[in-house]
Amino acid sequence: MFKNFLIVIATLLLIFSAPVNAVVRHSVPETTSATPANFVNFDRDIKRYMRRYQIPGAAVAVMQQGKLVYTQGYGWADKDKKIPVQATNLFRIASVSKIITATAVLQLIQQGKLHYDDKVLDVLNDIQPLPKMKANKLIQKLTVRDLLLMSTGWGNSHSMGYDAIFGPLPSFWEHKYDLVAPMSCYEAARFMMGIPMVYSPGSHFAYANISFCYLGLLISKINHLPYTPAAYEQYVLSHVLNPLGITDMRLGSTQETFANEVHYYADDVDNGLPYGTSRVLEKAYAAGGWLASPIDLVKFAYGLPKILNKQQLAFIENEPKGVEYPANKKNRKIYFYSSGWWMYGTQDGLLWIAHGSFAGTRAMIVKRPDGTIISIIFNKLPRPTGSALAQLHVLLEDIEY
Repeated sequence: MFKNFLIVIATLLLIFSAPVNAVVRHSVPETTSATPANFVNFDRDIKRYMRRYQIPGAAVAVMQQGKLVYTQGYGWADKDKKIPVQATNLFRIASVSKIITATAVLQLIQQGKLHYDDKVLDVLNDIQPLPKMKANKLIQKLTVRDLLLMSTGWGNSHSMGYDAIFGPLPSFWEHKYDLVAPMSCYEAARFMMGIPMVYSPGSHFAYANISFCYLGLLISKINHLPYTPAAYEQYVLSHVLNPLGITDMRLGSTQETFANEVHYYADDVDNGLPYGTSRVLEKAYAAGGWLASPIDLVKFAYGLPKILNKQQLAFIENEPKGVEYPANKKNRKIYFYSSGWWMYGTQDGLLWIAHGSFAGTRAMIVKRPDGTIISIIFNKLPRPTGSALAQLHVLLEDIEY
């Protein structure tokens, strides 16, 4: 259906990605339940993908018109302990967490407790720049809308040379302000208040985790909660996830593995799993801290109209006006980012995609115009990431039923 469109994406990403190194083949990952006849080809392609990128374990869920039509675990949740993956296992979902945070904010807008054009610092009026820093003038223009669209004005981690959440920070900043990355969302928000902006807020899209750190802080402030991961988590569970029948999701931890959570694996290029002692999941909770199963994610995507009204859904689906996107937008009739989702125009309608990665995980959810919702999560990050991600896009569009 969307195959030709996504093959273009795959080709472009392959051009700019390093070639895939030769890999040592291993036995086909076993599934944890029988595969229905109409999903045999999809099942085969997932196994091929996992062999190609040496992925120990994965879980997938497919929903059509609100009904789960396919759930499956592949390979190992823990290789050493020989524990197979179940579709109900929890995985780190990294930046897919952003669709959860954005939905909580859109709910607050729906309730009249917050507005798209509210100035962020007017709401977060108790947050000040770090010592020795002064707030830049442009940040006074920053709105809730800008955060949801990632049009803050600071640029992305590539153009700035660092990410305030994950680091590494330039040594100049570390020494001058006595900082060590990763910073908590609260610390990063204070730090970024003093960093000059590249653009005027609202004018350019630039993917940066700091946008969703600010959104997480807004959730706490509007609801008179402390600026802590635990307060944010409890609010989102009570007002967003539990009403949709999702009860297993929770914020992750880099210090411990929770019940039903998989083990994570990394390539040498990842230098192991660098987040083991940094508490980055807790610090970046609103931008990338959630654990979920693929079943949780398809239930969440399907349930959005139950908790968001038409106005808030239209905000996600309507292309932003006045926001400049990268050059590759000229090859797309519709291509934009809103509220944690990448939106792609196809001949059949809008394709919603959210994806995220850490060393040790890759998560993706696709919401197709035909009503099919697919989520897949791995316990290892496929590398090279560009070409692997492009191929995963195509894979999730080749499903047969």
